[in-house]
Amino acid sequence: MCCFGLYERIVDSILHFFKDVKNNLRFILPIALGVFIGIFGFGNLLKLAFDKFYMEASFAFIGLILR
Repeated sequence: MCCFGLYERIVDSILHFFKDVKNNLRFILPIALGVFIGIFGFGNLLKLAFDKFYMEASFAFIGLILR
C-alpha cells in the first residue's frame, strides 16, 4: 500500500482507461494537473532562487544533499 492508496488506483486507471473513460479521466486529470502545476511552479521558483540568490541556493542544496 502506497501513500493514500493512490498507486494501485492510478495504475489500474491507466491500464483499464478505455473500460470506463469518464471515471478514469475524472480521477487522473486532477492528479496530472497538480503534477504539472507543481513541476512548473517549483521550477520557476528554483529559477528565481538561482537567478537572485545563486550562492545561498547552491549552499542550501549542498546542505540538503549532505544531510
